[in-house]
Amino acid sequence: MKVTVIFVISALVFSFANANDSTPAFEMNQRLGRGINIGNTFEAPSETAWSNPWNHDYAGIISELGFSHIRVPVRWEPRSMDEPPYTIDVQFFERLKSVIDTALYHNLHVIINMHHHDALLNDPDGQKERFLSQWEQIAEYFKDYPDSLLFEIFNEPHGNFTPQKWNEFFPEALSKIRLTNPDRMVLIGTADWGGLGGLGHLVLPDDPNLILTVHYYSPFQFTHQGASWVGGDADAWLGTRWNDTEAEREAIESDFRAALQFSEEHNIPVHVGEFGAYSRADMDSRVRWTTFNSRYFEQLGFSWAYWEFSAGFGIYDRNSGQLRQELVDALLHNTIGDPTETLRDTIYASDFTTNNDGWSLNTGGGASATMVNETGELDISISIVGSDAWNVQLVKSGILLEKGRNYRVAFKASADGNKSISTYAGRASSPWGAYSGFHGKTVGTDIQEHSFTFQMSDPTDPATRLVFDLGADTKGFTLYDYVLERLTIVIPYDVNITAENGNVLVDPETDLFMGGETYTLTAVPDEGYVFTGWSGDITGTENPVDLFIFSDMDITANFAALYALSVTAENGSVTVDPEKEEYQDGETVTLTAVPDEGFFFEGWSGDAIGDDNPLQITMDANKDIVAVFAEIPVTYILTVTSENGMVTIDPDQDEYLEGDTVILTAVADDGFIFTGWSGDADGEENPLEIIMDSDKNITANFDVDTGIDGVTATGSEMLFFPNPLADGSLFIRTGELSDIAIYNVTGSLHLRYDSVKELEIDRSEFDSGLYIIKISSSNKVRSGILMVK
Repeated sequence: MKVTVIFVISALVFSFANANDSTPAFEMNQRLGRGINIGNTFEAPSETAWSNPWNHDYAGIISELGFSHIRVPVRWEPRSMDEPPYTIDVQFFERLKSVIDTALYHNLHVIINMHHHDALLNDPDGQKERFLSQWEQIAEYFKDYPDSLLFEIFNEPHGNFTPQKWNEFFPEALSKIRLTNPDRMVLIGTADWGGLGGLGHLVLPDDPNLILTVHYYSPFQFTHQGASWVGGDADAWLGTRWNDTEAEREAIESDFRAALQFSEEHNIPVHVGEFGAYSRADMDSRVRWTTFNSRYFEQLGFSWAYWEFSAGFGIYDRNSGQLRQELVDALLHNTIGDPTETLRDTIYASDFTTNNDGWSLNTGGGASATMVNETGELDISISIVGSDAWNVQLVKSGILLEKGRNYRVAFKASADGNKSISTYAGRASSPWGAYSGFHGKTVGTDIQEHSFTFQMSDPTDPATRLVFDLGADTKGFTLYDYVLERLTIVIPYDVNITAENGNVLVDPETDLFMGGETYTLTAVPDEGYVFTGWSGDITGTENPVDLFIFSDMDITANFAALYALSVTAENGSVTVDPEKEEYQDGETVTLTAVPDEGFFFEGWSGDAIGDDNPLQITMDANKDIVAVFAEIPVTYILTVTSENGMVTIDPDQDEYLEGDTVILTAVADDGFIFTGWSGDADGEENPLEIIMDSDKNITANFDVDTGIDGVTATGSEMLFFPNPLADGSLFIRTGELSDIAIYNVTGSLHLRYDSVKELEIDRSEFDSGLYIIKISSSNKVRSGILMVK
């Protein structure tokens, strides 16, 4: 977006429209005028810790630009003793004195404060004595300095340093200062991080030489986008713009209405001690935001100090030694122009005439509150507060917020006295959070409109909550109406449309996309490609598609190549799912091979390999694939039987192809020996190799092992009868004196007879079965087998 900047040559001395110069405080505030913070220097743990040390030349640069004062944040905690008497390091005093002296030399006023006192924030009561001692020492050291040196007692009290503690500590610290500096101007800030929302808690001491100081970084999602120290969603806010619309201006004016009223009620001038936008925001938006705030503060009669000179928000690049002239002009020269045109659509408008319109009051943490609607408004009474402000919440749920859209919230409210509240639009479930950022507001006794704007950087949420956190105090709160508007900023937006392997037609044809306009996009693929859908800030496959412009956009038209698939098969077929003439790049296709009768699937070749069936392929090129089938071969079955032994078969399988070789190995059981093969094999070869050329049935034969090595004998050589023996007696005749031993089949000796020629043994000496008869004579040994029935 182009920004037209009007440069004004100023005398660098200006007056404030509403300044009351009748008191020293207002006179001093006018003298302060325009200032800048020396940030990330002395409030760091050490001067060089954050790579931004002070250079005495800076004072001259700042003065010559036209600034009237500098604010010097100081971290006193590490430069002082943590035990009584809490002495501040004298060398640090001298270093700070040199900075102040240099600034005064260049006609700059100087504000020094107490910044980042972590121990005090965590344990105010335990650090109170140290805190008061530090200010007593600071006041004593600088008591003789001119009134161009101002004190600011503490920066952004928060956490355990509650508004109540702040109202207690500030007067006591002020009294320490007044011991040695009775008339020096002292700045007083607000609790709850120093913002405008803390004004409702602030109690001023009776002192005419005070200036109210507040900090302003709203919208926070714009000013702190990409700020790493914020954590959380800061990177998600990147790209948030500040467009200088009427709604955005109204939000700033609404925020500062409380400061104006506080100033008028208490006759105290206002100094905006910090405001700025971090460098991750686009420079055009930073310039617009800074210009409007600077000029607006001056219209209100406020002095101000921009955050900051030479670091992440800075107007000066310390590495290059160059000013960021756009920011310098925004602070010192630019004027406020016409607001940017905006289209507004009402998303929600409350109607409390007959009911609460879906708003509910939630309490927790011990808080007690009630809500009534008697006259068309929501009246909240709080009798007991909880531990946190959100322990009393007024909530409306079920609101649609769309990612990337800009919104404005405006509500009318009043309270029983100045009441500090927080309001936001946020998530309705864990992790609870604020899409809009948390907006602190001070609601007074008069019915006034308050507003804020924000950009929805989170994903679209149809269940967004509209929330008021009311439990910071017991003051009553009344809500009269609430309006949520969707804003369309009528400015040129960067719409980046990309397409590869095709193009996108825009109707009406343009290079400049204006907010609030609708354009038709048509995706046209190149030859050999097909449109597959949109991605980025539009999604889906609708083509053409209408595009409504409301923010910067990145849009991609996606195209996929078309590929052909050729599948061939012989002695079988292949089913293709899905079956098409062309396929998109990345599309998955399933191939299933089906063999003809008498054939089997062997595998794939060509642009596919392996034997998976079915096979899934991804189309990333033209593909030629062949399904390979082979004839089912003749197979034979081998049957092997055995008794009193076993046969190992290698290989052992159900069927064998013709010509397969099989090795059979006979293994006899104990007490038996292998005697040969029968059936479709013969002989005694063991192992036996056979060739499968038919179905085969083979038997391995085993006989009893006599246990007698080297002796064979037949019945004819033996003189024992009858055989088999059924009854009566067994007769043995040897013809010569012999030893006769009879064994059972296990090899155990059953009967023995020595030096006999003839022998009769009764049948009763035997059990049924086989026996081995061994006859040993002087010159030979004979044996035979006897069967007994």
